[in-house]
Amino acid sequence: MIDYSSVGQIKEVLELFRLSMQKKFGQNFLVSDRFRKAVFGQLNAAAVSSAWEIGPGLGSLTALFPEEKNLVLFEIDYGFIRFLETEFPRRRIVAGDFIRTFPAFLRENPVPDLIYGNLPYCAAAAMIGALIEKGTLPPRMVFTVQKEVAQRMKALPGSRDYSSFSLLCALDYEVAVPFQIPADAFFPQPEVVSAVVVMTRRPETETVNRGLYLTLAKEMFKSRRKTLRNNLTALQGRFPPKRLEAAFASAGVSLGDRGENVGPETLCRVVRFLSEP
Repeated sequence: MIDYSSVGQIKEVLELFRLSMQKKFGQNFLVSDRFRKAVFGQLNAAAVSSAWEIGPGLGSLTALFPEEKNLVLFEIDYGFIRFLETEFPRRRIVAGDFIRTFPAFLRENPVPDLIYGNLPYCAAAAMIGALIEKGTLPPRMVFTVQKEVAQRMKALPGSRDYSSFSLLCALDYEVAVPFQIPADAFFPQPEVVSAVVVMTRRPETETVNRGLYLTLAKEMFKSRRKTLRNNLTALQGRFPPKRLEAAFASAGVSLGDRGENVGPETLCRVVRFLSEP
């Protein structure tokens, strides 16, 4: 078993398997044993029977996961897949871009108890967004992402970081950021600070029209400085202006306000109003 805290050993494995670091895949290996165990501790692996890991790379977290548990690895780099097949022969591996491969995999397999991974900085928000938008909602998700993405995920209405992504995450999950990870905990060192986000499924997910909620969340932030009235013009063919105004008024919001001041509970009330016949 490779010593994941040894940069020297990692370089030897890369050379042995003729692997190269692909910048486009955002490959940064967690080499700090302290932080590797800290991330794994957030998974609560003992309480789950099935899990997906996104972007295992050389398997620094995979190696910690109990062998008796059902763990599926999603890896885009075919070079690293060769290594994973050698190092973890009992694990199922799904090759390719996660956003493209997981919907097909899900058609034949149930949603796992846990989804986790050290996500590439450039695609983290898109991956998390795709899971939620497609209704792939396990009880727990744990990801390492860029600090700024983590801040957006847990941001509250009215704050600088609040966005449509905040609303997306808040529909189904409580989001916590237990700790950050400095750049020197990775090899190669990224130019950003990372953070661990823990997403815990809400006991009672809001029973609303998910498609409409997500559409409104995106449209409200089409231009951050514009009012709701100006941002929601694209929906006027679906909802007359007076109905949109009445829907937001029923939730205590004026169309002269901005999306950054609309919380998830408020938006759910708007969606319920618009969903009524």
